[in-house]
Amino acid sequence: MTARRCLAVMEEQEIVERMPDPSDKRCINVRLTPAGREKIDICFRTLLAGYAETCQDCSRTCEGGLLPQGGCPWEAVLYCMATGGFPGASRDPHSVESPA
Repeated sequence: MTARRCLAVMEEQEIVERMPDPSDKRCINVRLTPAGREKIDICFRTLLAGYAETCQDCSRTCEGGLLPQGGCPWEAVLYCMATGGFPGASRDPHSVESPA
């Protein structure tokens, strides 16, 4: 799908609106509509919820004694990533696993 077609679809769904650039008639400015902003907010909340769940999983791993006492949370994240401790995670950066 071309960028132009992608924008047309988003415009049809009232996610974005296009306006001519007042300083350069060759350009088109694109901005989120209020409905588009709401959809973006929902996406970010979903991503943050997933991140929070991941942090909790790593915290439980750390509390379970799998990391040295006093290890920092980032060590827990790296440990979980390295051991495949995240749901859908893999040690192979090129593999794609579907979440359970």
